[in-house]
Amino acid sequence: TGLRKNINDGITAGTVQHIDVGALAEETIFDQIEAFVDGISEIYQHTAMPVCMSPKWVRAYFRDKRAQGFYDYKSDKDVNANIDFTPQRVVALPSMSGTDDIFATPTANMIHLTKRSSGKNSFKIETLKRQVFFYTDWWEGVGFGIDGAVFAHHESHIGL
Repeated sequence: TGLRKNINDGITAGTVQHIDVGALAEETIFDQIEAFVDGISEIYQHTAMPVCMSPKWVRAYFRDKRAQGFYDYKSDKDVNANIDFTPQRVVALPSMSGTDDIFATPTANMIHLTKRSSGKNSFKIETLKRQVFFYTDWWEGVGFGIDGAVFAHHESHIGL
């Protein structure tokens, strides 16, 4: 399963903390991300973790942050990815494209499993009677070690 399914299933089961910041809007995304981070359990408030969302919402976050006058004066007035007064940063995940989901978890809690001797780059090619067959043995999976350390805003759970 993918990250979105794991998050949705965890919210439904009550093992992932759902933080409702309302329907995301480009004009308020900066405040919504701050509200999201404020909703993270106090135990994890000072743990650096990426706040992951689609690239569209990260761009909107930067634009809204810039519109509110927050600049990184060390880098010629570029808007940075830091969430003020916290160790968190916004991170764009292409796999979240097309969603209004947001999630955060400590990096050590994110799991990416692959087969030890991955067949990802080794293929067996067999030809027979003008037909070509490719064989490989490859798998990988993503998830979380501890659901209780995952904080998420999921579009289908708004208002729960």
